[in-house]
Formats: sequence, C-alpha cells, structure tokens
Amino acid sequence: DTINEVGSIYTVQGFDLNYIGIILGPSVELDRHHPDKIKIDLTKVTDREIFKRRDDIKSKIEFEQVKLDLFLNSINVLMKRGRYGMYLYAHDAGLRQTLLNLQKNSL
Repeated sequence: DTINEVGSIYTVQGFDLNYIGIILGPSVELDRHHPDKIKIDLTKVTDREIFKRRDDIKSKIEFEQVKLDLFLNSINVLMKRGRYGMYLYAHDAGLRQTLLNLQKNSL
C-alpha cells in the first residue's frame, strides 16, 4: 500500500521497506576529472538540517567535512532500506549513464 508514498531520510530511517526509490539530486555529480568518482556540491543540497551550526565545531573546514559526512551517510542509509530492491535515478546525466553502464556490465 506504500508504493505511492514519498519520504525522506527523516521519514524512512529505521524502516525497512520492500522497495525504495532514490533520486540523487543536482548536488550529486559525476566528477568530470575522475569519471570513476562522484563529487558532492554542498551548495546544491536542499536539506537545511545538515547546515545547522554546531557550537562544538569551531573550524569552517571541519564543519564542511561534517556536512559532507552527514549528507553521504543519509544516502548510505536510504540505499539500505529496500528489502527486495532499490530504484535509483541520478539527476546528473553523466552519473546516470555511468550507473546504467555499471548495471549493464554486472548482468
């Protein structure tokens, strides 16, 4: 009954679903200089919860790393929620094609 429901890291964390669909938005891109890697553009992340200032982190560089780690962890958690499978879509055309190629080569 949940096939038409939409959630986020905050609504599905801790739940195992039969299937999960994930959209890697504009903030997740294929690294044009290293096509076997992705890069995260934190300026394109729309989840403002990971941008809240923390009093225990004084360094701007350290804070940027914490934001990146939280963002990557949220993707990691979501990718593990589907019990039977996962649908994955990448906004970035290069990343989408790379993922399709990987999938075709693994069959």
